[in-house]
Amino acid sequence: IRDGESYNLPVKDEYMLGIRFILKQLRTGVNINVIKIITPAEEQVFDANVLNYYEIENNLQKDDFAFAEIVYRIPVELLEEDPSIGLYKQVGSKWIAQPTERVDEKDGFVFFVGRPKSFSLFALSGAPTQLDCVPDWSCTPWSACGEENEGLRERSCLDIRECEISTPPLTLDSCQDD
Repeated sequence: IRDGESYNLPVKDEYMLGIRFILKQLRTGVNINVIKIITPAEEQVFDANVLNYYEIENNLQKDDFAFAEIVYRIPVELLEEDPSIGLYKQVGSKWIAQPTERVDEKDGFVFFVGRPKSFSLFALSGAPTQLDCVPDWSCTPWSACGEENEGLRERSCLDIRECEISTPPLTLDSCQDD
């Protein structure tokens, strides 16, 4: 695939219609496969009602893309029930809403173009009901209780998943609460 050359890959699915992309520089041996996933691995499950999961497998790096688009459609009646339906991309342990533009409406469908920076695992879904990221806290043991600590014990905690929005577990506590 030449640099600056647009490439279209049609997809025959009830929701996803295709992907388009432009690469920054010449690449040979490019492989791209769009796979509809029926049941993803447990760590990949989105917590909202998912219409479909799609794995866009490829042998390219994020920096190879000058431009990437996913073209999809949603039935009008589904959008009337849940206007938050959109395109979400899994990045690490998080699901991130992708920039999307509504481009047309006809024959009972609303057509959209999502613009991810690269391809990986995607979900067409309503907005998540929980945080995009579920924290995984690792805490040091509680400090010793004693008069020098004024009846308090403490510990430090680190979120291994580095969720941006989360409430840490208790790090300062009364020694009387053993």
